[in-house]
Amino acid sequence: MLWMQALWFGAVIGAAREQHWFAPLLLIGFAFWEFRPERRVDGDFQLMLIAVLIGLILDTTWVKIGWLKFTSGWDSSELAPLWILILWAGFA
Repeated sequence: MLWMQALWFGAVIGAAREQHWFAPLLLIGFAFWEFRPERRVDGDFQLMLIAVLIGLILDTTWVKIGWLKFTSGWDSSELAPLWILILWAGFA
């Protein structure tokens, strides 16, 4: 739970300060913690990939129809930014 909180704060604060490297770094730590042999559950990695795909589809759709607008320095303004996709991976 602590890793998820750190991931959430790191992703949001990192995006606000345009430090886009922070969220992927925290996700790596989170993944190492979650995928330890004693914690590992079959299907965890697949669930994470599915969550990222769902997040990409939903958030990108919401941006395109005008429900969301990400103001951080994201090069492709019509796609969901990396930091939000990292949050989707963490929620899985």
